[in-house]
Amino acid sequence: MKNKIKYTNEYLGKVKVVKDFLPPSEQFAFKEDTVRITLLLSRFSVDFFRSEAKKQHTKYQKMIQKLLDEYTYQHSLWLAKPNPCLCIAYNIKKMRRDSELITDKDKKNLILEAKMSTKYSYSPYSNYKVGAALLTKDDKIITGGNVENAVYPLCICAEQVAIAKAVSNGYKDFKALAIYADGENLPYPCGACRQVIYEFSQDIPIIITNGKRIEIVNIKDLLPWAFTLKWAEIRREPRVQEIKTPSLQTHCIWTILEGRSTEI
Repeated sequence: MKNKIKYTNEYLGKVKVVKDFLPPSEQFAFKEDTVRITLLLSRFSVDFFRSEAKKQHTKYQKMIQKLLDEYTYQHSLWLAKPNPCLCIAYNIKKMRRDSELITDKDKKNLILEAKMSTKYSYSPYSNYKVGAALLTKDDKIITGGNVENAVYPLCICAEQVAIAKAVSNGYKDFKALAIYADGENLPYPCGACRQVIYEFSQDIPIIITNGKRIEIVNIKDLLPWAFTLKWAEIRREPRVQEIKTPSLQTHCIWTILEGRSTEI
């Protein structure tokens, strides 16, 4: 060595002894609660697991054990709530179906218009600019940006602004909706907006993007149990009939509406 190490007896200052932070050795001995059983499998299955285990440099018995444990775990989840794996597969199918309802050209145009509408967002309090673009059945695009207020409950979301503009201009049938906002998370519509969207379109694909990721969902999936009134039934003239009851010598008028009877 060219440079020699120089040792010194100078005072190092205050020295603190740190205790060993590693757990005791007995905690490194993992014990699995297992039961030994004899399982008969087809030769095809055994050969399959052997070949896969060889690729992964592990024992095929371990792979079979892991498979059964995983199945049991997922089945227990299914009993408590919907299976996550099945839900993911279902959502992928739904996303494919919803994406097929919109052409690539419409997607690009809607996303571009939604992004441009964020410039007109009035959001001085949160600085969270959201833009929405609505595609009507007549292929017209109507945009809207969120409008905030010092009284927070009076804030209006971009989706509601776009829908209000469309309805006030005579458009009530929509093909698709795009929502854009910068940020890490996707700008999913709030609960109130979902109800407003469902009011006019019960099966509309919604493009949600933050410029980095794009997700297409359907309003039926965002609001599966939407509140709705049967306007087709309510708009009909109520049937009024007079019922005479001789024994009581009284007259009752019943207004029958939606299969329900209300005594007046």
